[in-house]
Amino acid sequence: MLQNTKGVARLITILIVLILLSGLFIQASASPSNPQDIADTIGRTNLGSNVVIDGKNWTVIEKRTINQQSYAMLIIYGDSYSKTQFRADGGSATLGGNTLQAAMDSAYSQTTQMKTIAVVPNLTAEGWQGVTSNLPQTPGIGSAPTATMAGSRTNSIFFALSHHDVDRVTYPENGIAYSTLVGAKSAFWLRSHNLQTYPGSSTSTAMYASSTHYHQTTTTNSTLGLAPAVWVKYADSSQPAQATINVRHIDMNTGADLVTPASHKVNPGSYGPYPAVSISGYGQGTLAPGSAPASGTISAGQTITITYRYSRQATINVRHIDRDTLANLVTPEHHIVNPGSYGPYQAISVAGYGQGVLAPGSDPASGTISGGQVITITYQYSRQATINVRHIDRDTLANLVTPEHHIVNPGSYGPYQAISVAGYGPGVLAPGSDPASGTISGGQVITITYQYSRQATINVRHIDRDTLANLVTPEHHIVSPGSYGPYQAINVAGYGQGVLAPGSDPASGTINGGQVINITYQYVKHATIVITYKDSKTGGNLAGSPLTLTVDAGNYGPYAPVDIYGYRSGYLASGSDAPQGTIQGGETKYITYMYDLGRTVKGQVWPMLTDDIWSIGKSFIESHDVVVELRPTFLTPAHPDLSTKAVLLDSTGLGEFTFEYVPYGNYVLHIRRPGYLVRSMLVTVSENDANIITLSPPALNENGVFRLWWGDSNDDGRIDNEDVMMILELMDLSVNANHPYYYAGCDFNGDGLIDNEDIQMVLEMWNRMLLDYSGTNGVDPFN
Repeated sequence: MLQNTKGVARLITILIVLILLSGLFIQASASPSNPQDIADTIGRTNLGSNVVIDGKNWTVIEKRTINQQSYAMLIIYGDSYSKTQFRADGGSATLGGNTLQAAMDSAYSQTTQMKTIAVVPNLTAEGWQGVTSNLPQTPGIGSAPTATMAGSRTNSIFFALSHHDVDRVTYPENGIAYSTLVGAKSAFWLRSHNLQTYPGSSTSTAMYASSTHYHQTTTTNSTLGLAPAVWVKYADSSQPAQATINVRHIDMNTGADLVTPASHKVNPGSYGPYPAVSISGYGQGTLAPGSAPASGTISAGQTITITYRYSRQATINVRHIDRDTLANLVTPEHHIVNPGSYGPYQAISVAGYGQGVLAPGSDPASGTISGGQVITITYQYSRQATINVRHIDRDTLANLVTPEHHIVNPGSYGPYQAISVAGYGPGVLAPGSDPASGTISGGQVITITYQYSRQATINVRHIDRDTLANLVTPEHHIVSPGSYGPYQAINVAGYGQGVLAPGSDPASGTINGGQVINITYQYVKHATIVITYKDSKTGGNLAGSPLTLTVDAGNYGPYAPVDIYGYRSGYLASGSDAPQGTIQGGETKYITYMYDLGRTVKGQVWPMLTDDIWSIGKSFIESHDVVVELRPTFLTPAHPDLSTKAVLLDSTGLGEFTFEYVPYGNYVLHIRRPGYLVRSMLVTVSENDANIITLSPPALNENGVFRLWWGDSNDDGRIDNEDVMMILELMDLSVNANHPYYYAGCDFNGDGLIDNEDIQMVLEMWNRMLLDYSGTNGVDPFN
């Protein structure tokens, strides 16, 4: 019965609570004034709708859902509780990575009625996924610092939790949250609200959380489930009117609105920026003179107007067309531009066409354009022609270089010339090739082909015969097939004449394409010969000597002495190298000739001693010439310059003789004529003599002229009977000038006959001898 009575009482209590709650909802819908009713009311108010709070009109301006998120936590064990002082008892809970510190009332200790509260203020609403608490079953009483809730203005939400029967938990009126918990020992319903008013602001926020079911498993460990919540922002509609911002976009010239003007209601404070917009057919908008700034600060009730003005744009069309067909070569361009200067809009490159030029009637490529004006710029292009140029191997027809592909304008072209191709000769136009220059039409294709013959290689070397080293840089000649050369030897300083080396290719001949010819000349190093002419007395050098001669190695000479005026012929000095022989490359021979100073020896001779000289014919005189000899004695070395001199007689029978470059020494002078007694004398040439020595005979009455006595037919040095007998023998043979036995030495009168008259002339000089010329015997035929 008692249990039934308790059940009835509990039912009555629940009904009373429901009636009270329904009255609160009714009251909240009318004009809520406490935090719980405010939160409930605004949480259920639609976006944009009004609600009356504390006699003021509020408009909901923002609502958003926050799932399983909160700001703080309150956990209560026991019966209803309305105290404001709490003390930590060492328990803790974790919420979204944050630690919740537990506290307890100081008025209770270790009873079943103990309440435990955990408060965490100022936590953000992001990322909380639930709460797990771990509280001691019998909390101990501690002396930890207390936390005051009353009067705090923190941004907090409190959740109530109990496993006992709880009707209501009430906090002081100046608190910031209000919670109601209805439930049983093992189950409950939870609502959570939050309301905060910003001082001096006309906007507020609130959170409304729907109920969620909870089941308590133990008294020491519990889990709190958080329900989805709604975040609400609402404005005080009873405040003075907001500020007004008007925005216009107008035509700069007409002042007309280009778009519908906009009027914005804004809260006092900072505003903007309000940017310009894009308007078809107009350029970029700029703030008009006198316009309010696009951003700044505005006061409540203030109205400002931001005005952008726009200039009407112009149109420029650009076309690129075929000059002949007028067809567009590329998509025409359509440019929307601001009034003012434009361009230049230039011609473009169009494949297969030449340079574009402005077509007749085209607008200029640059200039000035007005708003709304349309300009059309047209470039026309002429179709181009194609010229292909090839350079090929004459034999294989393979391309020797990448073929050329030229796009040209119609008209004259070329000349396209042959090029240099390594390993090939000069190119020539191939048979069937188009000409290298001429005239070409639009779209025409011309192919110019040059053919090249593969070249040959000729290497030419000039080497030292002994070391095989190159004496000059080797020559490398690329030549066309056919005849080549001759490639000749060169002059190499210090070397003799080059000759083809053994194994060398010939210096000239015929070469084929691709063939390599190696021509090698070898050179022997030069030798040196030094020739000196010296005065035998002074030792001085004569005739500009010494003379240095560069010669080829091998045989040299002979190098004979030269004639030096005033000196006899030179002779090899003691220790001199031979004037001829063999010399090695790089070797030097020293040839020295000695010269003795000489004199000129001269004299006159008159062989005719007869008084009838004038009656004797010229033929006799010419046929009886005199021979003069100057021969050295055994004390004087022989000298080649002292040769026999033939003396020509003049018409009077007088003749002269001269010996030049006669060295110092003793000589014997011999004067001979056929049939005449030879005349001799001793001649001495010394340093004390004058340069010219004139010889005079010692005989008397000769006036410095050597005279000869006739009658010595047999040339035995005396005129006697033997001479007469010789004449008589020729007389017996009737010898005359035409006879083979004719002897002028027996025809003393020169009449061409050998007869008694010649004997009479011998008798006139009878018994004369050589010594008689000196006058030692006192013989004087002219006395």
